[in-house]
Amino acid sequence: MIDGKTDKQILTSTLSAIERVKDGDETKECAVVFHNDVKELIPFEEMGLPRESISIVRSMIGAEIDYVVCGIDTDKEIAIALRKFAMALRRKLELPKHNVGDIVQVRIDAVGRNSVIAEVYGIETRIPKEEIDYG
Repeated sequence: MIDGKTDKQILTSTLSAIERVKDGDETKECAVVFHNDVKELIPFEEMGLPRESISIVRSMIGAEIDYVVCGIDTDKEIAIALRKFAMALRRKLELPKHNVGDIVQVRIDAVGRNSVIAEVYGIETRIPKEEIDYG
């Protein structure tokens, strides 16, 4: 994991939980992922969602997400990570490799009653259930 921090490597892990974390006088909501048995916290404001909502993040539990580690507390074995930065980096590195009309795989990050949130190469979008085809 230290290598991931030093060279801004994009890591991918499963979103495991939501946790409230004390940050001085503030309490922040964080998404929790684990990488090599190390707990990594992603503050909601760094999740890159259109609106930082606990219900959206809760529906993402179990989804694989990309992130970049930005800080490590070796004593507590906790890291702070950024999803927005990883998505921007993924857009910069991967999108130029594709052309309009290319067929690409998307990753479904969350499923709601009326839509799903899909992500492809750092671009996240909401797809209404009417536009989804199973098969």
